[in-house]
Amino acid sequence: MAGEKNKRIKYESWKYPEKIDQARDLISNMLKMGSPVVDRGGVMSCLKYDELGIRTQPMSKDNLLAEMENTTTYQVQKWEKALAHDGKEIKNSYGDTVRRLGTAVGDIPMRVINTAYGLLDNGLWKLRGVLTHPIINRDGGYVIRNGLYWRDGDVNGVTMPKARIHLADGYDARCMYFFAIPDRVAAELAGIENQVPTLNDMVAALDYIDLFLCDFIFATPSAKASAVAFMLTMVCRQVIEGSVPMLEVRAPEPQSGKSLLVKMMIWAITGEHPRMFTPTFRDVAEFEKELFSHLLEGRNYIFMDNVYGKVQSSFLDMAVTTGYSTKRLLGMNVEGTVYSGMPFVMTANNPQLSDDIKNRIYLLDLLKPLAGAEFKHGLPEAYAREAGPKLLRALFTLYNHWDKNEKRQPFKERRIDGFIEWSQVIGGILQAAAIDGFLDDTMKQIKEIDPKLEQAADMARPWYEQHQSNWIFVKDTFNYALEAGYVKEGDSVQEKIQKIAARLARLRMTRLPGGYHFERNDDESRGSQWRVVRDA
Repeated sequence: MAGEKNKRIKYESWKYPEKIDQARDLISNMLKMGSPVVDRGGVMSCLKYDELGIRTQPMSKDNLLAEMENTTTYQVQKWEKALAHDGKEIKNSYGDTVRRLGTAVGDIPMRVINTAYGLLDNGLWKLRGVLTHPIINRDGGYVIRNGLYWRDGDVNGVTMPKARIHLADGYDARCMYFFAIPDRVAAELAGIENQVPTLNDMVAALDYIDLFLCDFIFATPSAKASAVAFMLTMVCRQVIEGSVPMLEVRAPEPQSGKSLLVKMMIWAITGEHPRMFTPTFRDVAEFEKELFSHLLEGRNYIFMDNVYGKVQSSFLDMAVTTGYSTKRLLGMNVEGTVYSGMPFVMTANNPQLSDDIKNRIYLLDLLKPLAGAEFKHGLPEAYAREAGPKLLRALFTLYNHWDKNEKRQPFKERRIDGFIEWSQVIGGILQAAAIDGFLDDTMKQIKEIDPKLEQAADMARPWYEQHQSNWIFVKDTFNYALEAGYVKEGDSVQEKIQKIAARLARLRMTRLPGGYHFERNDDESRGSQWRVVRDA
């Protein structure tokens, strides 16, 4: 396909968002050619069936071909002999027949399968997912491509548009995504890669972002900075070498616009109807299966809506922090590893966060609009779809200003440990645009002390002052536990021992304010011995 030119394809480009669902179903079948699921370098195919949904399994080339022949939604353009007007084959200077991409759409030829499996430098087998919006890749270059095309076809006697994929047009080997960028987005962004923003450009960009967000009541300037940071992360994700934290959109009461804000941001940037799910953290195993299935889709975001209860999952911690997640595939005794580097976002009303996830998020607090408040955008979803191309141009203008005018000056005032690159890049773009408050609210929450841990520190502090790190029996800790409120004066000796032992067991090796933690003497058999250790 190296010599193929776009002008030879005469079918209408994808009109979004009307046909987004059909396009997504079609493009998802590209995951057969490798998918974002890779097991130790071996290809895991991700197949789509009408009756089964997404099913994932490893397979040989022959099995892959058989499966493709049974899948009707995946179609590619075929190469054919080039013919002159008189019907004769066109020969090149060496006497070989010239081949060109034909107008017919057919099944996947064996040549495509052989290429995918036989050439290590073929990027399709490293496909991470499908994006419907432009991004900046790791080299700092803009990726604004469209490999999806439409033609009219007969479907059970009805003429309707049928989609097809042009692999060479849509795949970017540097970032390993397939792109389907709508024409109206590409038209709005024409010349953006060469833009050196002026002061007027920056004012216009910031005004448009303000207009897009004007109907939401942000609790602090830091909250508004987080909204812009999330949108920038979606288009600048490849610029960031490390992982990115999860955005938590929260409010003290319902009907504050949390879900609407996230849906508008996703809709405007991707052009897609936002895909979301409500996790059930009470059933951790079920949550992990559901999250992994969303990761397998290869989208550029994970949206958890209306989260309630305590947010706690080691699998979620790993997915946010490492960028890769490994899990056994449903129905098979096979493990798959999927790239999960896309940004996560969740909405919640005053959620309870585990200590681990608290250090993996940045905050966006919304307030409930006043009763009777008038909104500028009467149909927010429709407005977001329409505003998408201009909003993308505004975000890229902020990036260009940081990149070309500010020479990529990193942000160093605040950072989330573990997400240093993200803090420096996204914070640098916001700082260059004079958007204040980045990470202010987040740092305050991270430094907040859990009242339960403070209570435990009230017991550990006098204990350590008197005994240092020497072992003592539980019966000798009554005064410290009484002062901390873990036991009562009227409790019997046996009740005190039981309460303190149970409390110490829950606090074992937990780091407390002041650097204290409790340790148990496992070598002592005559009774329960404990000590307090303080970090240097």
